[in-house]
Amino acid sequence: MPAPVVLAAFGALLVSLDASLNIALPAVAAAFGIGPGRGALDDHLLRGHVCPDGLGGGILADRLGALRVFTAGLWLSAVVFAAYWLAPSYAATLACRVAQGVSGGLIYGTASALVTQSLPRERHGRGLGVMSLGLGVGVAVGPVIGGLLVDGFGWRAVFLYRAPLALALAVVAARFLGRSLRGAPRMLRRLALADIARLAVLRPAVLAFLATFAQFSVWLLIPFYLVSARAIGASLGACSSPCPRSARRWPRRSRAGPPTASARDGRSSSGSASR
Repeated sequence: MPAPVVLAAFGALLVSLDASLNIALPAVAAAFGIGPGRGALDDHLLRGHVCPDGLGGGILADRLGALRVFTAGLWLSAVVFAAYWLAPSYAATLACRVAQGVSGGLIYGTASALVTQSLPRERHGRGLGVMSLGLGVGVAVGPVIGGLLVDGFGWRAVFLYRAPLALALAVVAARFLGRSLRGAPRMLRRLALADIARLAVLRPAVLAFLATFAQFSVWLLIPFYLVSARAIGASLGACSSPCPRSARRWPRRSRAGPPTASARDGRSSSGSASR
C-alpha cells in the first residue's frame, strides 16, 4: 500500500484510540467530584461534534489540500494530549476535549481523501478497507489499554500516551509525504446547501446519528456500573460486561463442590422416610 494509505490508517487508529477514555470516565468523575450522569453526558455531547468537525475538515481539504489539513490535525492532537496532563480543573479538561474533537475531525475528515488521492479508482475500496482496519483496531484495543493505564498511572495517562504517536505521525506526514500528494488534483467546487439538504442525505444521517447516540449512551455508562457499582478494577472492567443476576450466583454454588455419594444417599433416604 502507498505511504498515504498507511498514514491514513494510523490516523484513524489515533482517533479511535479515544475508546481508551470510556473505562477512565469513573476516575475522571471521582477526581473532579462530578456524578456519573454528568460525566457521561458531557463526554457524549463533546464526542458528538467530531462529525461536523469532520465535515469541516473535508471542506478545508478541498481548499488547502488533504495532507496539509491532516497534518494540522496531528499537530493539534499532540498538543492537546499533552495539555491534559496540566489541566487543573474539570472545565479545563472539557476545553481539552473540545480541542481534541476539532483535531480528530481534521484527521478523520481527511484520512479518506489521502486514500482516494493516492490510489486509482479501482483500488479505492481496498485502500479504504486498510484505513478502516486502523479504526477497528483502535476501538478494540483502546479500552484494554485505558484500563491498564488508569490502574497503573491514573486517568491522565489515557490521554498522554497518545501524544508521542500523534507527534510521530505529524513528523512523518510533514517530512515524507509532501511530494507524494503535491500533484494530486484538488476539488475546488464549493459545497452547496443543495448537496446536503436532500432526503437521500438527511435520512441516513439522522438514522446514523440516533443509532450512534443510543450506542454511546450505553457504552459510556457501562464503565460507571462496572467500576463504581460493581467495584471492579479498571483493567478487569475494560474486558468485562454486565451479566444477568442468575449468572452472577454461580460462583457461590460452585465453591461448595458437587454433592458426595453419602450426601446423595442421605437425601434419598430422608426422602423415602418422609414418603
